[in-house]
Amino acid sequence: MVYNDSHLGNLSSHPKRDSIHDWGSVTGSFHRWRFIEYKVKIVFCPIEKVGSTRFKKMFSRLRDFSTGGASPTREELALKNLPRAKYPQVLFANPEWHKAVFYRDPLARFLSGWADKCDRRRKTNPNCRRFFGADHAPFVTAVERLRHFDGPQAFDGHFLSQTRHCGGLDKIIHTFGTVENLDAPGSRGAVRKMLGKFELSEDRFDEVYPDSADVHATGARDKLIEHYGENPELISIVVDFYFEDYVTFNIVPPNFAVDALKLLKEMNSPNKLSDEQLEKLLSIRNGPSLNGTVGTDRGGPLFDQKKFVNISNSHIDPMALEGAIYNSN
Repeated sequence: MVYNDSHLGNLSSHPKRDSIHDWGSVTGSFHRWRFIEYKVKIVFCPIEKVGSTRFKKMFSRLRDFSTGGASPTREELALKNLPRAKYPQVLFANPEWHKAVFYRDPLARFLSGWADKCDRRRKTNPNCRRFFGADHAPFVTAVERLRHFDGPQAFDGHFLSQTRHCGGLDKIIHTFGTVENLDAPGSRGAVRKMLGKFELSEDRFDEVYPDSADVHATGARDKLIEHYGENPELISIVVDFYFEDYVTFNIVPPNFAVDALKLLKEMNSPNKLSDEQLEKLLSIRNGPSLNGTVGTDRGGPLFDQKKFVNISNSHIDPMALEGAIYNSN
């Protein structure tokens, strides 16, 4: 089909702070995006371990509801055949299109990814073996291995930093109308608001986006302290590895993580964040955090400095720490 942009509405110019070069990786990764039909004008960026399976099913159901199984419209066909060079102009610089993405605190997302890909209930786990060295690599081992990878780009989508999804969200996040923490108490309401143009009834919304646990929901939020607790270095390694996510999405770390990072600085641990990183992290105030969804307040400091000093060194011994993690059940 010959492309005809008359089907796609009025196009606005690129924001002044963007250049054609800035959009290169975004357009090159466009197969990663999900679209809703033209009349609604929603473009969605899916991120593995951020409800991607549920969102995929949701969009499939929405298409069934909105089209009734009808053939694609001329507008949809025009979009499908849109030259990549036109993507930024049509979808990102054009305010008529609602851009949306959901994210998670990297501490919760990494734990969820490990629990899924290193599941002990499966005999073999190729991704766990590939990235962490064994089919059932312990959590501490998985965290330790992060220090041997050349940045978050070394992984597939399940462990790739959220910032690097969809061609690089840090370049285009300012054009998004929905940027929400999936673990926040109000995330379900945020999903409904994102779908406002569909004018779904409450019952229809519940059918499209059921309020139930997904098959991949590994309960990582409730296990954060169980796996990271009393081991500040684990927190520091994960935060450092995915630091760009905290900046891109303006994520406020949970209180217990902040306490751990401050403790490492006080102890001058070799695994502490740089002063610049810690200052940047502590300056984040506006983003949602996990504090409202995770039971982190225990009436006192989570980390005991005297207890911690015995395990604080330049190398984490997985065998020494693994028992403590799994005995906390």
